[in-house]
Amino acid sequence: MKSKLLIIATLLFTLILGGAAVTSAQEATTASRPAAAQGRHCVAQVYQMPEGSDPAALPPEAPAAEAPAARCFRTFAEALQVATGVPSSIDPNITPADVTDELLTSLAAMSVAANTTAPEAAATTTVIGIDFSGSNYSGSTHTWYVNNSVGCTTGTSYYYGSPPSGWNDRISSYRAYGGCAAAYHFEHTGYGGAVLRCNWCSGFGAMDNRASSWLWYRSGGHY
Repeated sequence: MKSKLLIIATLLFTLILGGAAVTSAQEATTASRPAAAQGRHCVAQVYQMPEGSDPAALPPEAPAAEAPAARCFRTFAEALQVATGVPSSIDPNITPADVTDELLTSLAAMSVAANTTAPEAAATTTVIGIDFSGSNYSGSTHTWYVNNSVGCTTGTSYYYGSPPSGWNDRISSYRAYGGCAAAYHFEHTGYGGAVLRCNWCSGFGAMDNRASSWLWYRSGGHY
């Protein structure tokens, strides 16, 4: 009887150790993945293109003081709060499917109304696009915003010459906002290689998981 109990105890101990090892391995794998691979929602401010400049002459990255580094969050609502400058009044359960230009305009108005002491300092950011790691606007998201209230509506253009951490060759769909109807996704950093012009693209075709730099314009015809 004792020998049987000893065998059972040994088997149970082996199973527990095996389960712990699997769990540890899974946790290590998850920790080693880039942010986008973990279903994160990221956000970054893009750089304003000097009027009349040649994109080929633009640097891959602007000085750090010109735009803050990309940041990632566990929920889309947190990323949208950063992109819109509205720390509250955003439904914590909001999804990218809920985002429209009308909603973004409403959030900007809320920001102005909340800042009664200096309304001119509020609503100074504009969302211009959302990239998705999956097709049909699914998966992880990367929200792009600019540090002004007009986006591309006045003809201003923007650039981002290298992929944020975890987002190289990960884009499969895209939605445009803020008057930036022509977003160009380039195969290589520095605006090289194949290019896809996109407004609302549920799939990237030959450019699927190949985007490494971006340009935004009010209208097309640039490439």
